[in-house]
Amino acid sequence: MAPARASSADGADTDHDGTPDATEIELGLDPKVVTIPEPLLFDMVRGLGARRGELEVNALVQTVSRGEHLVTGGPELEYVFANGYGVELELPASSKGIDAWKASVQGTLPAIADGMITHGWLATGEYLLGPPGVRATGLYIAAARFDTRWSVLTMIGARVSGRRRGGSGHAGVVNPSVFYDLSGHLTIGVEANSILEGDGTRDLVLLPQIHWQPTRELKLQLGSGAQVDEAGATFLSALRISFMY
Repeated sequence: MAPARASSADGADTDHDGTPDATEIELGLDPKVVTIPEPLLFDMVRGLGARRGELEVNALVQTVSRGEHLVTGGPELEYVFANGYGVELELPASSKGIDAWKASVQGTLPAIADGMITHGWLATGEYLLGPPGVRATGLYIAAARFDTRWSVLTMIGARVSGRRRGGSGHAGVVNPSVFYDLSGHLTIGVEANSILEGDGTRDLVLLPQIHWQPTRELKLQLGSGAQVDEAGATFLSALRISFMY
């Protein structure tokens, strides 16, 4: 969870990110690693620098208002098998059922600037259903904390796909987010997700959001914004509920 501004009464802050060591330990975070929030919609496996043994189960519910309401989501299981390296299994679904089988692996690269800048990579493979096909995505992740309140995280990369009916395709993916920490348990932010298809069409999402982590075990992320694609603009809302073990 995102850090808060520390005061002299808060005690030690080993990583100098503004969150007291005691608060980070309470939330299951590493006091030696600068913490930067994760975006709501374009979920990472775990935060950069996650520790071995971390286990998270979460579910995303997303609604799009276009004629009839379209509801999508699905459960996710995330596990860190070595410090900074994690895997994720996901079942993206909609009202029609399961849309794909999805697996991801994420790695963290050495931090720079006294740990205030972190980066890593994320690779995802999907077996698509209806019609059958495959899709692979590769992303570079860069995150920076400017002070004890402001931080940014950006993912940039490419996606390729192929279906038995419909041929193949490719797209560029960019996901910049900016966050502001109201407290050690509460963060607000804005996420922008842009997918530029090889045929020139674009899918853009702008999603203001709020993150609340009252305990180590529970985190809620809620956002409402807009989605713009070739069909026009529409209202989008999303809720992610995460349980940490």
